[in-house]
Amino acid sequence: MLVEFDSDAFFHDEQRPGPLRLKEGLNTVLGTENTENSIGKSTTLLAIDFCFGGSDYIDKAKDVVKNIGHHEIRFAFLLGGETHYFRRATDTPNTVTLCDKEYRALRTMTLEDFKGFVGTQYGLKDAGITLRQAVSNFFRIWQRKNSDVDHPLLAYPRDTQADGVKRLLMLFDEYTKLQGFMAAKDEAVRELDLFNAAGRYYDFPRARNVTEVKNNTQRIEDLETERDQAGLRAGLTAKDYTSAQQAAINEVQAEREPLLRRFNQIGRQINSMRQAKGISSEVSLTKKFDSLREFFPGANIEHIESIEHFHRSIRQVLDAEFKVETKQLEEERVRIQQRLGQLGSRLEELSAAPTATQADIRAYSELDRQIRSLRNANKAFHDEQRLREVKKQASEALDEASASILEDIEYKLNGAMQRLDGEITREERTPPSIQIPAIDKYSYEIENDSGTGSTQRGLISFDLAMLETTLLPAVAHDSMLVQPIEDQAFDGIAQVYARQRKQAFLAIDKISRYSEETQQILTKSAFVHLEPGRELFGRSWSKKKKRKANGSE
Repeated sequence: MLVEFDSDAFFHDEQRPGPLRLKEGLNTVLGTENTENSIGKSTTLLAIDFCFGGSDYIDKAKDVVKNIGHHEIRFAFLLGGETHYFRRATDTPNTVTLCDKEYRALRTMTLEDFKGFVGTQYGLKDAGITLRQAVSNFFRIWQRKNSDVDHPLLAYPRDTQADGVKRLLMLFDEYTKLQGFMAAKDEAVRELDLFNAAGRYYDFPRARNVTEVKNNTQRIEDLETERDQAGLRAGLTAKDYTSAQQAAINEVQAEREPLLRRFNQIGRQINSMRQAKGISSEVSLTKKFDSLREFFPGANIEHIESIEHFHRSIRQVLDAEFKVETKQLEEERVRIQQRLGQLGSRLEELSAAPTATQADIRAYSELDRQIRSLRNANKAFHDEQRLREVKKQASEALDEASASILEDIEYKLNGAMQRLDGEITREERTPPSIQIPAIDKYSYEIENDSGTGSTQRGLISFDLAMLETTLLPAVAHDSMLVQPIEDQAFDGIAQVYARQRKQAFLAIDKISRYSEETQQILTKSAFVHLEPGRELFGRSWSKKKKRKANGSE
């Protein structure tokens, strides 16, 4: 567990002389009775997140470095019965320094190595989860935007349900049982995506359905008859034409066909771009301003001209981008055209035979090309069907293997939330519940209760259930999560916080609203008390500076 942290940038006085000491269970950042803002409550929690290997102390609280300057945070973890001391600086956040107990440097390590070490000590590595994967979701701090009351497994705004369920499996130490099935499904999805992407880029022929495959097959038979007849007229048999000469022709054709498709594709692309440019160059929202002034004497012609100037500026930028992209495409088309010319000459050389007419040789070659194209189209259809079937089978295998595991997790979480929320509300409110029907989705709600206070209470109940039933090492709850909760319910939450063996970091203010017992819990667990003049950094830079009448400060 994290046992202390400090920085030379922090405010120190007789009541706050040195490191901020932490312990197991509840650790509280106390604000004021007036709910003063900008005194460092959220920033203190972000500093703790920084000690756990996070980056939001720098990325989401940019005003700190802007006003305080770059600084170093010293911190210590008690892991495996031994205290480990570290330093990490805001200007070199990807490096962590291992120290002795006086914080003298011993050696440096990468941030990834540090997180790996701490994660291993917390027992996370064997479960397949990293330190940040474990805690990031549950360090619910104002700037981090991860306190969605409808999606408790959301670690960041663009997170997915699939990744949330994956981390949940890891925290319950169930992921390794499904890892092989998930890898098989991911590989099947990847192969199908690559196949489809290749088809779009190279524009290779592909039959669209079974009917087209059957038609292609019949067409192949007809073309083979025509090809063999052309070969006989040329004095060749099909067997003769599959000799070294045909092999060489096939090799040239194999290179030539995708180049032809790409050449035509570039031509279409350039034509489309030129048409689009022609349209945009003709667009003008303001013409004949004199006529406009004649019909509308009060019109603001200067404003309209400024808009027209803006439009011209945009067109100039687009024209520049168009020229660059068109030039690149033209250069590619020239290279392809040169290569096609070389391949055409090579085909003519290969097609020259002393016993055959050039026309019949070319006819044979063209018919053979059509046959191969149709065969490739049918093969592409069958390949796609095969890849889809592999994906389907992998998905079904994963669903079957995960069903009982997801049901067990759902049962444990819902049981824990029902028990904890019952303690918090004295069984007077509906507890939150989660449903996990598949490996990539879940739903979460408090039935018939979508009030702000209830949903915030439910989110805390969810986190505490995770803290008690999984490998999750710690949670952090900012004051914005607590404020809407009714006083009596928070009295119950404080009781649950107080009995935790793992660390819970809480920022809160205006505690006089709660019961005497709750106030005692919060006061006793407080590791720092922030107030005006004794902010985390000793000052607040969000307030405007007062100036004297003569303008001097």
